[in-house]
Amino acid sequence: MTFQELLAFLFQQAETQTFRDAAANIQKRISGMTDAVFLNILEEIGVIPEKVPHDSTVEKLFAKTADIILCECFRRLGLQASVLQERADSADVFGSSPIYGYSFAADAKTFRLSRTAK
Repeated sequence: MTFQELLAFLFQQAETQTFRDAAANIQKRISGMTDAVFLNILEEIGVIPEKVPHDSTVEKLFAKTADIILCECFRRLGLQASVLQERADSADVFGSSPIYGYSFAADAKTFRLSRTAK
């Protein structure tokens, strides 16, 4: 799956699924990616493409996808991690080390270059 294919999948999910179901479907897709495919997606997920409408369901799914990818990064590093379903003024991803016992919270950020580069 390329980044463009992931983006098309987000648009399709936004039209046909509830937000929660779409997030679950995205999680399945991402967790099933090979490392090579995952790294290609990881390189591009930080910037919201201009074709994603502002304040749209697709934009919210894009942000959730970034959270899911961050969580998957932690998992692939051997940490336990989960994406929080409800988020209001809190971190989006919670993780912990099964070996050292520490825990942490993380927050994935995505940006539109047209807004941040002015």
